[in-house]
Amino acid sequence: MSENGKGRQRAGMKGKPTHTTFAKMAINKKFDKEYKKRERTNLSLDETTGKWFFDIQIGGKRYKRVIGEKRREAEEALAAFKAEKMREKYLGIKPEKEAISFADFSKKYLEHPSTKEKLSFTRDKQMIDLHLAPFFGDFLFSEINSDHIGRYTRRRGGEKTWRDTITTGATINREVALFKAMVNRAIEWGDLESSPVNWKRIKPLYEEPRDRVLTQEQALKLIDVADKDKSLIRPFLLVALNTGLRKSEILGLTWDRIDFQRHELIVKRRKKRAGKDPYTRIPINQDAIDAIKDLPRISNYIFCHRDTGERVGSIYRAFQTACKRAGIEDIRIHDLRHTFASTLNAAGVDLVSIRDLLGHSSTKMTEAYIKPFSTNMRRATDSLAGLYVTPRREETPGEATDKAADEAAEKTRKEDVSVETPGPQTDYIQ
Repeated sequence: MSENGKGRQRAGMKGKPTHTTFAKMAINKKFDKEYKKRERTNLSLDETTGKWFFDIQIGGKRYKRVIGEKRREAEEALAAFKAEKMREKYLGIKPEKEAISFADFSKKYLEHPSTKEKLSFTRDKQMIDLHLAPFFGDFLFSEINSDHIGRYTRRRGGEKTWRDTITTGATINREVALFKAMVNRAIEWGDLESSPVNWKRIKPLYEEPRDRVLTQEQALKLIDVADKDKSLIRPFLLVALNTGLRKSEILGLTWDRIDFQRHELIVKRRKKRAGKDPYTRIPINQDAIDAIKDLPRISNYIFCHRDTGERVGSIYRAFQTACKRAGIEDIRIHDLRHTFASTLNAAGVDLVSIRDLLGHSSTKMTEAYIKPFSTNMRRATDSLAGLYVTPRREETPGEATDKAADEAAEKTRKEDVSVETPGPQTDYIQ
């Protein structure tokens, strides 16, 4: 059979070809070409992980699945997934998936390369290991609903931290946000069909705003106290107050990421994306440069243990000791970042520049970091003094004499009235 005959047979046409037949064959061929073109766009390669994934929309619902490193496997997985959805739609046959527990998915989540690239990986791992996994670990991931989340938040609200303080609403909100991120990844990776939690029912807890920043006097006193300590707290404070970097960013600094000639730091502030550099250059002043140069080069990490050269994981105890010696209470390491932003704002630096230095995605977040100093607020109110008060006009000598005469006359009149007025009468009964 000729090619035209095969084409007519696929098109369901019989007899001799006509102009209409050729037109329908051309339309079918064009449709097949466009359909295959759309099929190819469903598959993509993640340059970060080197794995293929498909992203399709069926029945108004979007499905995204990560497959593997071979394109052939991704194509087969896509075809199998479409066939599965067709059987479910037209035949009502739902596939039986192997249920996964929250504990098992937690391990999978923490071992994934995209998770390890997060700047908050250390904190996320602590929240999962210490709080989320002990509470949800025995549950199947697909069985955790809104009621379980509510029970978790109520239980965490009454717990004490290792610092012997009550867990704040902000901490619980971060843990619930991490759980939601894990649900989204489970759907993306095919471990969940849809979210088992109705997030509209989950209301965030109240977060008490913090407006704690260091004044210049407190900062100088803290640095002076830290200067007597042999730990790394003094250079840490100088770098934090002069750069506004996060604690993890400071402790993760390496010597090869500092440009001493251009006075710049190279900091990793975003996940690696295709065609985008995850590292950002930040200008630093001479004070921060001198503080870094005073540290010995033991390893590639700037803040490292002197005996092993390993990176310092926490500087909390040294910071609290310095604050106690300086007589400063209710201050956190992250408040140094707020102090940096507030100091720049008081110096007249524009909001966009502060946003870029802090690495924020929007100025709205930067505004939450800026707290006005009490001295600036006093100066602001004092600047209004005299604006709405009319200055008093000085009296002339003649006006002063007339005023004194009027006051004397008024006094005499009151005395005359008091003399003429009879006192109360008393009747005596015999």
